[in-house]
Amino acid sequence: MRHARIATLIALLTLPACAPVVLVGAGAVVADTVAEETQGGDGLF
Repeated sequence: MRHARIATLIALLTLPACAPVVLVGAGAVVADTVAEETQGGDGLF
């Protein structure tokens, strides 16, 4: 049980550091979708 609490604490502390990476990744996916719709083809990826 103690290990679960430590893991939860570590996850909560590292989440704010990872949020910008997740948001940038989501933005790249949206940009790829828009590029596919407007230009056709495979988009960016």
